[in-house]
Amino acid sequence: MGGFVVGDMMTRMVKGKDMFAGKMWGDLGAEMLPH
Repeated sequence: MGGFVVGDMMTRMVKGKDMFAGKMWGDLGAEMLPH
């Protein structure tokens, strides 16, 4: 998965008010993607 895909998933989750899942994907993406 690329950064744009992860970002899109996070956006959809946040809009769905699933903040916990959004944070999980954010942490996962931060670990997987280079800074």
